[in-house]
Amino acid sequence: MFGQIFGAVLRLSSSLVMTRLLVPEVFGIVALAGVIHVIVTLLSDIGLRQAVIQSPRGHTPTMLHTAWALQAIRGVSIWVICSAIAAGLYFARGAGLIDMDSVYAAPELPAVVIISTLGAIVLGFQSTKSMIADRNLDQRRIVLIEVVSQLVGVAVMVACAWWFRSVWSIVAGGLVSAVVTVTLSHVWLDGLRDRLGWDRDAAKELLGYGRWVLASSILYVISTNADRLLLGAWVSAATLGIYALALNLATLLEILGARLFSSVAMPALSEVARSDRERFRHVYFRLRLPFDLIFLAAAGFVFAVGQLVVDILYDPRYSQAGEMLQVLSFLLVFSRYGLAGSAYLALGVPRNLTIIHVVKLVAVVLLIPVGYWLGDVEGAIWGIALHAGVSLPVTFYLNHKLGLNNMRFELGVLAAWPVGWLIGLLVVLGAGYLPLEFLIDR
Repeated sequence: MFGQIFGAVLRLSSSLVMTRLLVPEVFGIVALAGVIHVIVTLLSDIGLRQAVIQSPRGHTPTMLHTAWALQAIRGVSIWVICSAIAAGLYFARGAGLIDMDSVYAAPELPAVVIISTLGAIVLGFQSTKSMIADRNLDQRRIVLIEVVSQLVGVAVMVACAWWFRSVWSIVAGGLVSAVVTVTLSHVWLDGLRDRLGWDRDAAKELLGYGRWVLASSILYVISTNADRLLLGAWVSAATLGIYALALNLATLLEILGARLFSSVAMPALSEVARSDRERFRHVYFRLRLPFDLIFLAAAGFVFAVGQLVVDILYDPRYSQAGEMLQVLSFLLVFSRYGLAGSAYLALGVPRNLTIIHVVKLVAVVLLIPVGYWLGDVEGAIWGIALHAGVSLPVTFYLNHKLGLNNMRFELGVLAAWPVGWLIGLLVVLGAGYLPLEFLIDR
């Protein structure tokens, strides 16, 4: 919790500085380059970390050496694929195949993609000691490594932006952060020394578990990044940059939750599944209760204060992000169900997660274009905010088969949303941002 909250505060603080040093177009280019990197990264996700955590022999040397070799191969592959995409964008722009007003036509984009994704090669050599630390729920040094790498990366980024006022400042910060992360993972963490190795049985187990994780990741990455991919073709770099800023604010808590689902809930549930399966349902709902209450209350709060937050934090060039943030707050209503995905992985049924992501992908591909057609950018953002709701019936069905449904619980926690909204509205009124007549009218 400390590590993720610190990271969120650091990202917000650096955002406040960077938006004053750089123009909005820069953030649009970085957002699209980041989407390309994330897509390729998740398209090659074979679930090495999850397999090591879930497997009864995940701590053995043969398993870890094989996992490290696969991880290194994957890192190089990510950079090669991203570079090929960048080359394709470069030649497509030269041939006039891209709308020159779209973000895809930005002349800096291909080079930004190639250089920024060098970090994938670096991270491919991160120590497997971090996997074992996650397996054992030993998060202290993992968090310290993240904090230090983030601090160093932000310092480099801000310093470069101050001197050069260029998109390359953000790229430099990311690369330096990756180098620090990998170096400290070998130096600070305890465990078996890494070396490249190969064991056929270990590789078979890792890849066998990972095939469903890979399928799930492919669907997940497309569904969660379709917004920027589609908007990048319809709007200017400035508008996409403003949207990216609003999305970053809206997902601060979601990122925290996702990390806790991955690094705490999934290992904890895996241990329960291995040792005391009868307690699984009880532990699952104990974990869900605080997440649901916090996410729902935060969604209501952000819906009320979104415009006020943006107007206070950023200059008038970014004012449009306030309305976007209010709509995107509904992402938090549905992202709390990410804990169900951790339960599926812990129980050894990752195919359930794949099914969920199939539904989300279909929903996002349909709702974003329909929303844009009906209401331009605002309509598209409503489609983005609500698309995950389409998967809820499927989630409830899969949970029912595993004995993980409790409709009384589901309905009871919804009361947290209006509580958060009322608190947010009181904050807005206390700041003098809305007249009392507005509240009465509503």
